[in-house]
Amino acid sequence: MSILFDKLMNTIGEDEIINRLGKPYFNNLKRNATVWIYHIYKKINLEKEVGYTYEDCLQDFDYEINKYKEKKAVYKIWKTGSSIYEYGIKLGLKRNYLYRMLRNGFDTVVNENIKYLLLDTFDIEYNLDDIKNFKIEVHEKFCKLIGSKEELEKVISKYEIDYPILCHNEQYSVAFNGPLFRKIKESYKDIIKWEWWKSFSHSLHFYIHPQGLLVPTKIKLLLNSTLYIALVILT
Repeated sequence: MSILFDKLMNTIGEDEIINRLGKPYFNNLKRNATVWIYHIYKKINLEKEVGYTYEDCLQDFDYEINKYKEKKAVYKIWKTGSSIYEYGIKLGLKRNYLYRMLRNGFDTVVNENIKYLLLDTFDIEYNLDDIKNFKIEVHEKFCKLIGSKEELEKVISKYEIDYPILCHNEQYSVAFNGPLFRKIKESYKDIIKWEWWKSFSHSLHFYIHPQGLLVPTKIKLLLNSTLYIALVILT
């Protein structure tokens, strides 16, 4: 018996499964025959209604999902009730382009705009308050959050960041690209684009002051305390 069938039976029950999916589909689930999870997602929100997870999917649909390097992205597409082919059409991509991208991995994609076109369709809300207590480094193609290990773990979990937390000189940090990086970069683009910052480093180092002021650490070292206080008051 699959995890999916077990959770369906223990939550919405046999009658409701048959009512939404039909008797033939119920029988296929019961005898663990081949089913397509995106067909089920068209009728049942498996995560919200039965507590089905990405980890469950990896076990139940291992043969199918293991064809792809970008497994989590595949699962997110299935959650929309679409096949990969159907989702590619919605995005206006050429036939089988999305399939090849997910099978071979995002790092093989020549046009990163297409990768971001896909990632930005997933339903994740980015709240920059979640990173207000971190020191932030913004580089051209990635950023780094530096702070407490516990808070970093919360951000990694919430925004599904697939990069490890590292410890160097007793400081914990995680470097990453992807949607959250682009949200950070876009939100602070007016600050980041100031040319006079660039003379200090190829990357920009700043932190978010509790009152909302972004102060680049390399420049803060040059400010005397009176000027720094004045800047805070003006925000």
